[in-house]
Amino acid sequence: MDLKNIMGVQEAAERWNVSVDTVNSRIRNLVKNTQKYSGMVDAGLIKQSHKTWILTAELMKIWFGEEKKD
Repeated sequence: MDLKNIMGVQEAAERWNVSVDTVNSRIRNLVKNTQKYSGMVDAGLIKQSHKTWILTAELMKIWFGEEKKD
């Protein structure tokens, strides 16, 4: 996978023109659904490294549609 498709919460929020709180809210809701969360981790869409969430562009497209271009 190309590194431009992997990002932290701040970059994801900026690229999709949503707030960091919105992205964090989606993550919190996802984690509450253990089965769905495990599936997304297994699919390589999201993971947590210590306290940092790592997201893929594919996950952001699922949640928010296409990336917002300037």
